[in-house]
Amino acid sequence: MHDSNTFLLSEYDRQLPVFRELSTVVENILDNAIKENHFTPMQVAGRLKTRESLSEKIFRKAGKYKDLNDITDIVGFRVIFYYSDQVDTFSKVIEDLFPFDEELSTDKRRLMPATSFGYLSLHYICTLPKGKGYPDYLCGLPFEIQLRSVLQHTWAEIEHDLGYKTDYSLPRDILREFARIASLLEIADERFVALRKRTASYTELTRENMSTDHADEMTLDRVTLTEFVSRSSIMTTLVADIAEICNASIRYVSPEFYLPILADLGIRTIGELKQACIQARPAIMERARMLLEGSDIEELVSNVGLYYLCKVMRPRPE
Repeated sequence: MHDSNTFLLSEYDRQLPVFRELSTVVENILDNAIKENHFTPMQVAGRLKTRESLSEKIFRKAGKYKDLNDITDIVGFRVIFYYSDQVDTFSKVIEDLFPFDEELSTDKRRLMPATSFGYLSLHYICTLPKGKGYPDYLCGLPFEIQLRSVLQHTWAEIEHDLGYKTDYSLPRDILREFARIASLLEIADERFVALRKRTASYTELTRENMSTDHADEMTLDRVTLTEFVSRSSIMTTLVADIAEICNASIRYVSPEFYLPILADLGIRTIGELKQACIQARPAIMERARMLLEGSDIEELVSNVGLYYLCKVMRPRPE
């Protein structure tokens, strides 16, 4: 092996504990940033390049690296988000957290020609900021952060598995098929973002209608039922009165389970659910007292009102 290659591997062996420490520090910074900014990524994965992997890279790019710091991905992290717009939002967080090399960092989405489709990812080559309490010996070491959406990650992994690396690696018709599939993934990424925004708008509309008592005509679904259980005074008062029978606390759980049950009972809109709750309230409270009064139950779920409503409305077998 070339002397410089031997030197680089020896340096790697010597600095391995430092790279491990850097990896731990960066992981903690990323975890805290994700929590503080209320992100919910699908995955945050860190890796420390192995000696074998480093040796292969040095050999493959013989003569390129003179110093170990020239190899910028010995410590690497990948953050995978469900939606592509979250990649752009979190990129601003990364740029605020870490100094990054603008020449070495790449937004591969913008490097690709406008008429092409393929690997889409955002790569940052970063260092720890100085003057923030991190050890000086860590602050000069580069590390890589990749940001991707789920579909971008799917594309990259399949592309890697099939060995698609250059325009000359596979026959033209296969490369063409790759491009076609990539275009579909890019469109899907955009449409998933649009669907998420539509769902958020629908939730806001439901809340507004609930607060102004204009939700009666809205069909029961996961969103409308959740907002009814959480915000309707008819249901929240009913649940509070049931809990008071045994001085229990209330723990929120999703009411989605009750959608098919309510449909079987002929309740399909918010207005029909409101009327059912009002009409059945005396029977609900009577049954709740029979079962809960004097009990040692300390906690009830937020669906307890729906539970007793369905019990009261479902006819008992003869």
